Amino acid sequence: MTTGEAIPADVLFVAGLLTGNDSLTPQWDTDKLLDKLDELIQMCADSGPGGPTEPPYWVAPDLELTARIAPRLHTAWQQTVRHARDRDVAALYVRVATADDAVQLAQWDHIAGLQVMASMPELTAAFDTGGDGELMTGVLEQPLAVDTDADTPRQLIAEFFRESAVCAVLAPGQDHTLAVRIAVPRPGQRGIDFDEDDIAFDADGAADLIIDVTSDDGTFHATRPMVLPQDRSRPSTTATFPVRAGDDGTILQLNITVLYRNRPIRAGRVVAVVRSVALPDDEVQFWPIGLSSPSEPTAVTTADAALDDNGVTLSVRGTDHADGIPLAGAENWSKAFEQVASQVLGTDYAPGSITDPEAVRLLTLLARRGSQFAKKLAQLGLQDARTISVMVRYDAPVLPLELAYDGPTPTEKAVLCSCAGQPGDQPCTRRPSRRRVCPWAFWGMNRVIARTVRFGPQPAADSRPKLADLTLRPVVYAAADRADKDSPDGQLPSALLQSALSQRVGATNCTRVESWPKWRSAVKQTNPQLLVVLGHTDQAQSEFRIEIGQHSTLSQPDISERELGVRTNPAPIVLLFACDSAISGDVFGALPSTFILMGAAAVVATLTKFKGEHASRAGIAVVSALFTSAAGGGLTLGSALTRARRDLIANGLLVGLLLVAVGEIDLKLVG
Repeated sequence: MTTGEAIPADVLFVAGLLTGNDSLTPQWDTDKLLDKLDELIQMCADSGPGGPTEPPYWVAPDLELTARIAPRLHTAWQQTVRHARDRDVAALYVRVATADDAVQLAQWDHIAGLQVMASMPELTAAFDTGGDGELMTGVLEQPLAVDTDADTPRQLIAEFFRESAVCAVLAPGQDHTLAVRIAVPRPGQRGIDFDEDDIAFDADGAADLIIDVTSDDGTFHATRPMVLPQDRSRPSTTATFPVRAGDDGTILQLNITVLYRNRPIRAGRVVAVVRSVALPDDEVQFWPIGLSSPSEPTAVTTADAALDDNGVTLSVRGTDHADGIPLAGAENWSKAFEQVASQVLGTDYAPGSITDPEAVRLLTLLARRGSQFAKKLAQLGLQDARTISVMVRYDAPVLPLELAYDGPTPTEKAVLCSCAGQPGDQPCTRRPSRRRVCPWAFWGMNRVIARTVRFGPQPAADSRPKLADLTLRPVVYAAADRADKDSPDGQLPSALLQSALSQRVGATNCTRVESWPKWRSAVKQTNPQLLVVLGHTDQAQSEFRIEIGQHSTLSQPDISERELGVRTNPAPIVLLFACDSAISGDVFGALPSTFILMGAAAVVATLTKFKGEHASRAGIAVVSALFTSAAGGGLTLGSALTRARRDLIANGLLVGLLLVAVGEIDLKLVG
C-alpha cells in the first residue's frame, strides 16, 4: 500500500507521527499509549470482516521515517507492531518517501499527532483521545516540521540507536548502532556543516563517499560506503556501525571521517556517556574537527590510498584493513634521514653534482634507510598507490614518506644508476638491482604525498574563503642575509631567487622585504597567495625561530595570522626554504603546522640543512615548476612539487629528495 492508493473500508489506519517537535515528546505517556493501542489491536482482531481467522490490517508509517521524525516514540511503535503480530494482526507499512507525503498522511483526521481512519465508528470512538487527555497534556496541534528546502544545507549527522530508539546515553555493556548520514537536520537535531558545492556527482546524480570511524587508541576501526544524492532535499544512505558500550560512567569517543576520492573532506568527533539512566540534560555530543583540505578534491589528485596518523598508529582508512603500524618513536624517523643528509648537504662543501662521490655515498645511505622504511610500510598495502593521502595531527612530526625506497636495498658500495643524468620527465627503465642505487626509486620522485592536517581547536583557516585556485601573483619574498654568505656578488642566492620570481610574475608583482614588520605590512597591502622565504632557522631560549634580512627573527610562538594576510583573503601557500624547516619546532608542532594552524593552505619545507646556494636553487626549481604547471593547466601544487624534485635530481642536487609539502596540495595553479 502507498499513500496514493485508496484505503479499503476494512482497514484501520493508525499513523504514529508526532508533530515534528521533539521537545514535546516527553509529555506523552508512552505506557498509556501502548495500552490504548493494545486495546485497539485486540478489537481489530476480534471484529475483522472474517472474524479472528481473517483479521483486518493495521497500517503504520515506515519505521525508518518514524525514527527520523519521532525518535523518542520509535521504540513504542516497534513494541506496538510486535503486539499486533502476536495477536495475528498483520502490520503493513506505508512507505513514505518524502516529508510531503508524511504531511499528506497527517492531514487525515489529525488528532494532535495521531491519525485514526476506519469504517467502524466504534473503533474510532474507542481510540478517540481528544477528550479525556489520558495520552497527552498540553500538546498543541502543529504541522509536521521537516525542512526539505533545497536551499537548506545538509549536514553530517551522527546518532546512536538501541533497539531502533535514538539514545541520549549508552546503556552499559549493551550493543548499540552508530548511524551516520548526510541530511537536512530535523528541528533539534545536531549535525556539523558539510560543504558539498563542488562535489562531482555522476550521471545518475549521486556521489560515492566512504565513512571511516575509529577510536584514538586504535581499538575500534570500521568503514562503510555512503551514497549522497545530488538532490539536496534528500538524505544520503545511512552508514551504520555496531558499537558495544563500556562500563557505567565511562565515555565513548569516536572519530568520524568522510572520505571522497580517498581524501578526507570532513571530520568530527562523537562523544557519548555510558549511563544506566539518562539524566535530563544528557545528549550525544558531535562537533567538527578542522581539516586543512578544502571539501572537494579534484579528480587529478584522487588518492589511491588514505592513511591516518593518530599519534598511536599509522593506519589505512576507507577500508577494513587490519592493524596499522605503531608510531612509537616516529619523531625519530625524520631525524634518521635528516642527520645523514645534513652531514653532507649542510656544509660549505656540499656536492653540487649527483655524480660526486659524496653525493653517491649520501644517496646510498638514504636508499638503505628508505628501503627499511618501505618494508615497515609494506603491511599497509601501498605498493601501487601513486597518490597517498595522509591525515596527520597538527602537532605530529613529519613522516618522511617521500624517502621510502621501492627498490632492493642497495649495497654499501652500490654504483649510481645511469638514469641519474636523464631529464626529469624520463623515469628509470632499468631492472632494479642491489648493485645500483636509483634516485627514481624514492617515493617522492614518482608519487604524490598529500598531508591533510587535522586540528585540535578550530583553525584560523576556517574563517578564510575556500581556496580553489592558487593565484601565483603577486608574491611577497624575504631572504636572510646569511644565505648569501661567501657567494660572488653576481651570484647571490637571494638575488637569483628574486630574479626568478620577478621573471615569472613581473617586477611590480614581487615585493621583497628585509624584516618581519615590513613583511606584515606587505602582505596586508598586496594580498598575496604565494609567500616565499629563503631564511635561516635556529633556536633561542628553547624557541625555534625564522630569520630574514640581517637579524630579523620570528619565533614560533609569535607566528600569527598577520604573517599570512588579512582574514578575509584566501589562505596562502608558504614556500619555506630554510634549514630543517619541515621538522624544526617545539613539542606543540613543527613550523609548517604552526603556519597552517594560523591559516596557511599549505607549506613546502625541507628535511635537511643546506647552504644558501642550494636553498636558492631548490626555490627556483619549485617556483619554475609551479608556473610551468599553471601554464599547462590542470596540474596542482602536489604535481608541481613532484616535478620540482625530478628537475633538481636531473640537475644533480639531492636536496630535491628532501622537499615535503604539509597541508593542502590539491590546488589548481593559475599563473
